[in-house]
Amino acid sequence: MPTNNPKVWVLTGTNLEQFYRCPNAHDVVMTTPTVTPETRYRPLGNNKLYTDHAEGLEAKINVISDQISASQALLNAARDELIQVREHSVATVGRPACRAEFYPQMWQGDYAVDADPGVTEFDVTDQIEALGREKALELEDSSYESDTLREGLNVESWIRDWPGPFYVRIEDAVREYFEAKDAEKKRENNGLAKVLRQRPVRDDSPEP
Repeated sequence: MPTNNPKVWVLTGTNLEQFYRCPNAHDVVMTTPTVTPETRYRPLGNNKLYTDHAEGLEAKINVISDQISASQALLNAARDELIQVREHSVATVGRPACRAEFYPQMWQGDYAVDADPGVTEFDVTDQIEALGREKALELEDSSYESDTLREGLNVESWIRDWPGPFYVRIEDAVREYFEAKDAEKKRENNGLAKVLRQRPVRDDSPEP
């Protein structure tokens, strides 16, 4: 395991309290308890034992090392995605947003039933704007066209990659979205008209 990776400790034994008296315990990112007669510690970073009687752990240590590397890659991807979603959220603050409802399901025999975590809203504003008002208002719930909305770049990865059956509700959200946009535009126009009415009119006509 590269030395610049987080230090990982493998704990063997049943007395887990002993672990917290281990040197540099604050560096621990994961522990694996196994049933052995004694408690021993081994850091993966420098591949040296603090104590003896740890024979047979080499294969297990290698497996854990691989798991940590894979987990770190997933954490990095999740962090990047969170940053992207946050940046998108900041960019869209103050304007109406269209949010579809995603219903994850799983097969139970021949039937698709609702699955955890249940209905989840996701932002489809960009996709709806790209379609335009006319085509967007033609979208129907639980259709091929509405299902493809989950493929947007700003949609959470677990929704995009859901492996089981699912359906998307969008009809009400699209209608409410354009109603909100119309109301916002009306408020802006009314505000502009009010400002124009309040401006003094300069009379540059020559005196008689």
